[in-house]
Amino acid sequence: MGSMIQTGSSVDPNGPDDLDGPYDQNGSDDLEWPDDSDDGSDDPNEPDDSNEPDDSNGPFQTFGPDNLDGSNDLNGPDNPNKLFQTVKPDDLDGPNDMDDPNNTDGPDDSDGSNYPDEPDDPDGPDSLEGPSESSDPSRSLACLGRQAHPGRRARPGRWARPDGFAGGEDRARSFHILHDDDDHTPFASSTSATKVRPFNFETTVVDLRTSSAFNIRRISRSIYFVLIKAKINILLPFGPFVILLHYLTGHHGWVFFFTLLGITPLAERLGYATEQLAFYTGPTVGGLLNATFGNASEMIISIYALKSNMIRVVQQSLLGSILSNMLLVLGCAFFTGGIVHYKKVQVFDKVHFVILVKITAVVNSGLLLMAVMGILFPAVLYFTHTEVHEGKSVLSLSRFSSCIMLVAYASYLFFQLRSQQNVYTPVNEEGDNGENSDEEEELELTQWEAITWLAILTAWVSILSGYLVDAIQGASESLNMSVAFISVILLPIDITIGVAIGSSTPISMFVIPFCVVVGWCMGKEMDLNFQLFETATPFITVLVVAFMMQEGTSNYFKGLMLVLCYLIVAASFFVHVDNNKSDFKFGEDVADAADTEMLWLSSQSWGLTQAMTFKSVMEHLEMVSEVKHQRIKANGIWIHVAEKGTGPLVLLLHGFPELWYAWRHQINYLAQHGYHAVAPDLRGYGDSDSPIDPTSYTCHHLVGDLIALLDHFGEQQAFVVGSDWGSTIGWYLSLFRPDRVKGFVVLGVPYHPRSPTSKTVESIRKLFGDQSHVCQFQEPGRAERAFARYDYLTVMKKFILLKPTDILACPEGMELIDFLPTPSVVPSWITEEELTVFADKFQESGFTGPLNYYRAMDLNWELVAPWQGSKITVPTKFIAGNKDIAFDLETVGTKAFVESGIFKSLVPNLEVVIIDGHHFIHQEKAQQISDEILSFIRKFPPIAST
Repeated sequence: MGSMIQTGSSVDPNGPDDLDGPYDQNGSDDLEWPDDSDDGSDDPNEPDDSNEPDDSNGPFQTFGPDNLDGSNDLNGPDNPNKLFQTVKPDDLDGPNDMDDPNNTDGPDDSDGSNYPDEPDDPDGPDSLEGPSESSDPSRSLACLGRQAHPGRRARPGRWARPDGFAGGEDRARSFHILHDDDDHTPFASSTSATKVRPFNFETTVVDLRTSSAFNIRRISRSIYFVLIKAKINILLPFGPFVILLHYLTGHHGWVFFFTLLGITPLAERLGYATEQLAFYTGPTVGGLLNATFGNASEMIISIYALKSNMIRVVQQSLLGSILSNMLLVLGCAFFTGGIVHYKKVQVFDKVHFVILVKITAVVNSGLLLMAVMGILFPAVLYFTHTEVHEGKSVLSLSRFSSCIMLVAYASYLFFQLRSQQNVYTPVNEEGDNGENSDEEEELELTQWEAITWLAILTAWVSILSGYLVDAIQGASESLNMSVAFISVILLPIDITIGVAIGSSTPISMFVIPFCVVVGWCMGKEMDLNFQLFETATPFITVLVVAFMMQEGTSNYFKGLMLVLCYLIVAASFFVHVDNNKSDFKFGEDVADAADTEMLWLSSQSWGLTQAMTFKSVMEHLEMVSEVKHQRIKANGIWIHVAEKGTGPLVLLLHGFPELWYAWRHQINYLAQHGYHAVAPDLRGYGDSDSPIDPTSYTCHHLVGDLIALLDHFGEQQAFVVGSDWGSTIGWYLSLFRPDRVKGFVVLGVPYHPRSPTSKTVESIRKLFGDQSHVCQFQEPGRAERAFARYDYLTVMKKFILLKPTDILACPEGMELIDFLPTPSVVPSWITEEELTVFADKFQESGFTGPLNYYRAMDLNWELVAPWQGSKITVPTKFIAGNKDIAFDLETVGTKAFVESGIFKSLVPNLEVVIIDGHHFIHQEKAQQISDEILSFIRKFPPIAST
């Protein structure tokens, strides 16, 4: 027949007084039917109700055996068109399905037995057929839609949504039409015992999603739910504003502050999108999504900080996230709840809370204590000086512990989501009326909308995180706050505003070890040694929170105590100087230390060994006292400089593997004689930014850095002093911009003009083969892996203490670092403690940046082509040690190059001085080199500042 057929509920033949349910059609007292206007009854069995034309429109109207000829009878002559009946949409195939034999608790089932097909309802007042009735799937013809979430019970009185549909008031975007292919009239029956005969049908789907108007409306609703609906979204415009502020003003304090505001709602919105997607994935995948994206902000910011070698920022910000969640957020929640329920005791579910007194029975507590243990032992190992391999054992232990912590967290997820899922099923708190006091969370996004928004929000967090990390150091200086305070207090508060209280566990057991592993992959030595002060803080915090939670209740006073504890922590970090082993770089002026004990403690805070003598402490303090340090934004990166004195500017450029500290003697000497001595950490070294890409280390980049420094100090010209790679950079500066160089003092490395035919690396390969240090350094990661086999102090000794008999090439099949000997005795011109200064800093920043100088050598050959054949016109003084392998080695030919006069022809205004010494003569012959520098620059008239 091709007619569309749907069925509703059946008639109760038991009498007009049956008041069994809100949809019962048979009770004479049933006043709930809108079309019952004459006698308050829809009962088709009543004589006065059999011919009512208005009584055929009830949404669940059916026809009794004694009403086949009435006006409401589908087969009757008075009602030829009544072939359609409607059903309640949530009564289709969800928990209220009329065909479900086990469904006894539907909203329409006031007595637990009003489904006509229930086998256990032979005598119920709504049963049509009594004990002979059986469940027949063919009788369920309703196919309007299905619930979006199998297993989620629709609440009474609410419409179940169709597949994938969001929004309770919208129409279904697809529906099913059932076509009857039976030749019989479906409701024709010769007996009163059978109301519906089985028949066959086919299904046709009509899809409304192709409508452009529908798609526009859906997109608009999605934007509203994600970007407008939540009140916290009022902060979203600060994100684009930050980018404008960064390029228009460059004020790092404001950029940092407004970036915090811009990221604040993104953490909460990521959680929202994750929860929406979890509706479609089920509890297991949903739990994994929450574990990953629930702390996406922390992870993204940490990765950006790792790329910038800001390892301490990573450690302290993650520590701050844990502290702010356990003290500040939890305390505010308890305090607010206690004020609202002033006369009531708030009881929380111990199973679902983070910290409880019975640690052995509470998984989260054990995980937090395991995390504390993971960061405690590396710190103890370091500060007790009990490492098997100095400088390497802490890192190895940290990486091993991180892998174990990740395994423990994965086991925890399996335990929570699969093995013991029933234990972690939340128990709803009920109000006085017995209903759930918390509004059930609504489904508002489709699956692909949730995925799309997750990608968009994650990308936006990544962009803002880059600006945030870049602004941290500048904000520290402009706001006069320590980086430790910003990392531990300000940054985590911003992130944790929009996330749940229980995020301390995933941060400590997942994000922190994850960052260690990521740093491992990136070649960054991120470890779990958070230092003594930072390690003690979470340990005490766990004890305080556990004590507060022991009764399983909360009130405003407990909340107040937690908030006050957090204020103590914040104040502690505000006055705390980050005494990381490498952070003596900031040159804190400790010359006011009053006695030997204070001097000893000061030396310990710098990470120097206990064998350091009082004399060496005094010498060290004398050299670094009053040396000022700052980070300058120059040529697109942050460059750390150490400076002292006033007067004409003298730039001191170090080599490989050195730092600004290599000029510690000359800085003080030149400052005492009326010069402004500035020693930067070159790009990739120490506390300056270290780009990963070797193409960021070309001669144009390096010269651009120096020009930017001159502009920063307001100097048109400067004297330049260079050693090793610093000499090479000085030659490039003198070649490209001779107008900015007043005079150049070069140590050990002469000017070599560009070869017109062979690239630099190829020329070196012809001299030494593939086993030269330059060739071995070309492959990214190769030298880093070789260096990692030794502690950093040993690496420093191998390079800085080179002897004339050592060569920078090794036999086939060996790595250079393995071939170079390790000096057993430290010479008198440098101490073990001074070597440790270099080692500690390279342990933090790594060797990738310095090695990238070698990897850009062939690029430099291309870039210098326009200056082919050019001479150096800047006044130059060349100083070399007669035992310098770069000068004395015949294979290199530097000595012959200088003595033959070729060097002089390329640098006409040249002065040559050869002294007794090795390669790093500015450290070995510190006083003599200082005198030579001073005697040279005093020949020139004063330099006018711009």
